[in-house]
Amino acid sequence: MPRRGPLHPVSCEFNPHEGEAGLFFGYVVSPLGPDCDEWGYFDKRELEQVRNRLGLPLERDVWWKPAPIPELQRQDAGALR
Repeated sequence: MPRRGPLHPVSCEFNPHEGEAGLFFGYVVSPLGPDCDEWGYFDKRELEQVRNRLGLPLERDVWWKPAPIPELQRQDAGALR
């Protein structure tokens, strides 16, 4: 799972009726290291407003394959750091 930028959210579930635009729950891999990775809620509208240094929005990884979270965390430990 290659890093696409400083923020790497992995959504586990989405509730379109929560909040103004919908609410995700998932795991966020931080560029600050594994001690800063965390589970939590993130708002769809906030994700839509995130821009990289070139002003481009976050993109959905259309090639991503669902996997158990421990497997994703093992992949993240090597590929995302």
